[in-house]
Amino acid sequence: MNALQLIDTDVLVFSADASKKDIVKSMEAKNMEHASIIKKNKWLGYVSLTSLIASNEEDLTLLIEEGLSKTYFLPNQHLYEIYPSFQRSVLSEISIIDEEGVYLGSASKSVLGKKLLNTLTYRGIGSIIVLKIFHTDFVLSRISNIVEENNAKIVGLMIEEIDQNYHINIKLNTTEIAAILSSFQRFSIEIESYHSISESEWQVEKAFEIAFKHFNL
Repeated sequence: MNALQLIDTDVLVFSADASKKDIVKSMEAKNMEHASIIKKNKWLGYVSLTSLIASNEEDLTLLIEEGLSKTYFLPNQHLYEIYPSFQRSVLSEISIIDEEGVYLGSASKSVLGKKLLNTLTYRGIGSIIVLKIFHTDFVLSRISNIVEENNAKIVGLMIEEIDQNYHINIKLNTTEIAAILSSFQRFSIEIESYHSISESEWQVEKAFEIAFKHFNL
């Protein structure tokens, strides 16, 4: 799954020649804190609603948030690269631009959440366990062996590195995880969090809650 598959067609983008007053009105109506500014299809960066309201400057190019505008996606960036960017950023919508800087659309947390729900990692019954392992101690086969020795399977996996630690999200095909958790603890593998979804508990709203909790979106 790449960035282009996460485009949210409901996200507004504004021309650098547009009226600041009109932009503020549109952003407030859509409850947008940040918006992309383009000029002749070229992406310039983001402006914030707070800055637009506070400043007397009418030239939008002078209100571009330089720090935030270093965050964007190229069209072929994969989901595994995309979700950490959302996790680290204050942006709810991140622009997608091509190699020439042409604006292609915006990926949003909302669409990302829906796409996650349609992956094997988060759809349906099972369990999610988040492990924290120092990067030099990480051996995927060791984790897999512990799971399989307890008669379960890993059906989804995402890994993020933060401060030399791997935060490993694993989705299992079972809700019976007490023995698996005990095995991880026995091997001194830190468990950050875990959650099981039974068939009776499964619903889209619940899946959104869990996905956003474990990915800190």
